[in-house]
Amino acid sequence: MKLQYTSFWMLFMCSLTNTYAIDVEKIPGTLPHHQTRPPSLFLAKLTTGDKSPKSEKKNLSPTTQTEFEFKVSGSLKKEMTAILSQSQLTSFDVSGHKITDAELLVITGKHLGLRRIVLLNSSDITNKGLKNFSSLKNLESIDFSGTRVNSDGLEFLLALDNLKEIKLHNIILSKDFLVNLLEKKGLKVSYDPQNIIS
Repeated sequence: MKLQYTSFWMLFMCSLTNTYAIDVEKIPGTLPHHQTRPPSLFLAKLTTGDKSPKSEKKNLSPTTQTEFEFKVSGSLKKEMTAILSQSQLTSFDVSGHKITDAELLVITGKHLGLRRIVLLNSSDITNKGLKNFSSLKNLESIDFSGTRVNSDGLEFLLALDNLKEIKLHNIILSKDFLVNLLEKKGLKVSYDPQNIIS
């Protein structure tokens, strides 16, 4: 009777702080006779109304980053807010739509993590819109086909180590520049031979 009263009193006092501190070796019957365990203190925090202990929140660094791909489907001016509001834009496709040098500078200046850019038939793009491209170290794929860029504006491509594919159809390129570009290992280059000048 005295033992039961003592055990009850211990449980009651611990419940006031939502923490049980029980030395299992000092309470007979808590372990089967064939089991032995060194004296230890068991702690379990309980939440009112929840019978299972809640795990603690840990600050874990993410192993992967959230990716966001954007393909322009209407007026670029109307979609610029959505483009610039993204923090992890990795792919930007404006093929078939108008984009100016100024708009391209804003996008490439904001999203330095871009890995893919498609400017297919964006005829308003010139060398002036490429000023930020040398800072896009993660670029893997670019399509400049149908734009007004030329070899002088594309020199930055030679310094991009992660670049795997470049499309340069309907663009006038110098022979020297193309030779240097083709020497980059692991880079697939698409171009029109008839547009190569000495």
